[in-house]
Amino acid sequence: AGRYKALDRETGEEVWSSSRELEYAHLSPDGAWLATSQNSPNEDLLLLKLDGSMVRQLTNDRAIDRWPRYSPDGTRVAFFSNRSGRAQIWEIHTDGSGLRHLPLDGHDLCYPVYSPDGARLVGTDENGSTWRFDTSSRSIV
Repeated sequence: AGRYKALDRETGEEVWSSSRELEYAHLSPDGAWLATSQNSPNEDLLLLKLDGSMVRQLTNDRAIDRWPRYSPDGTRVAFFSNRSGRAQIWEIHTDGSGLRHLPLDGHDLCYPVYSPDGARLVGTDENGSTWRFDTSSRSIV
């Protein structure tokens, strides 16, 4: 957690900074955005445009939302959240629409990672076991 800055590549000048408590940052595939979780006032997800021109809040609720990870095509963000009553993997479009739950009954599931083609999501349960989901059917594979 800490302060983030975006610097101009050529001049080294600061073009954007945040004093928010940010964690779990992940760079978009095109390098233009940073997906992150803020600690205060709630643990919500933000997208920060690195040129400093925009902050987009993806979630805004009492749930704990952590570990955002971009899909390979940059259109979706996977994360884990307790919004269903236990830690589970969720997915949301980068415009904030299309919130989807990828349920695994009876287990907490964290740390989502997309396959290189975006067709699968992998997560780890509380016992260290790995689970794979098909992102279109939301089923375990």
